[in-house]
Amino acid sequence: MFHFPLRMKRMAEQCFSLQLQYHLRSFDDLITLVLIRKVVP
Repeated sequence: MFHFPLRMKRMAEQCFSLQLQYHLRSFDDLITLVLIRKVVP
């Protein structure tokens, strides 16, 4: 793990951050849907 190539590490971090952003965005959409459902009868 300590001898992990920097380039591979960078690629992995980019992939992880992209996945994280996607999950956060879908989570925001979910919260928005729930709030709309609560506000609108």
